[in-house]
Amino acid sequence: SIYAFGTCMARENSILDPFRKLRKRDVLRHLPAVDFTAGIHNAFIPEKSDSYSDDGLTLCFPKMQGGRMTIRILGGFDVMEADDATESAATIDNFSAVAEGIKVIGDFGVSSFSLLNETNVKEFPELDIFEHDKLASRLSATISGRLSIYLRPQNLASASQPAGQQQFPSSTGPNIFNPLEAYEIDFATSCVYVKIKESAITLGHRRLIIPSETTFSLKVIESVVDMSFEGTTLCELRWDFQGLSPMLQKTNIGFSPANATHEDKHQVAILIRALR
Repeated sequence: SIYAFGTCMARENSILDPFRKLRKRDVLRHLPAVDFTAGIHNAFIPEKSDSYSDDGLTLCFPKMQGGRMTIRILGGFDVMEADDATESAATIDNFSAVAEGIKVIGDFGVSSFSLLNETNVKEFPELDIFEHDKLASRLSATISGRLSIYLRPQNLASASQPAGQQQFPSSTGPNIFNPLEAYEIDFATSCVYVKIKESAITLGHRRLIIPSETTFSLKVIESVVDMSFEGTTLCELRWDFQGLSPMLQKTNIGFSPANATHEDKHQVAILIRALR
């Protein structure tokens, strides 16, 4: 199911004149004031569709159930922005309006996602990889996250200003080539979270197994780039293997670890205990 609702109106001092010459420095001022929300509930891939993709190198079989996505567009309302601590924990409906620029927030999630891949690999006899070997992977996981994009005028607040006026300082410095057309994009509070139910990668007589219930998360703490996508980014990466380690298994050449007996199969833990 798909839904959408919102409001749209002219910003203060904006001009709609098709005969007037447009200038880049007026883009954000002439964009409409908007608070618009749209989303999708219960997106899925029908099991009877037998969906797959094949580009001649990789054969892929995806499955998905319980997909959702909500997008909110904010901009042009003269209301103070929520602070970072509140915003990072807020739902998409709790964001305060944005006075300058345009902000797009997208929340997404998939309750059940699985992917089967089979890829042809080139022969590499020195590593016991031969022409008939294929790289096969199996993944079953849940995914959720948020993408936040804020287009705004470049803010060059100096350190001498009061603390309350130093919001969103630019990390790229002033646009010395054209200060009137200086915009920047902020990706702060974007994040993605993955919980693996089952995952294994097989190449010939080797197999890598990821522990069940392993979680990975990536969060953008700070990210401000200019219009040429130059700037600084600070991210936080976390993982939790539930105290276990990914296992690397191998058996005799020409056999698969999935079908080998216990006596013919050897395995080793990849991570030390402090990294699990």
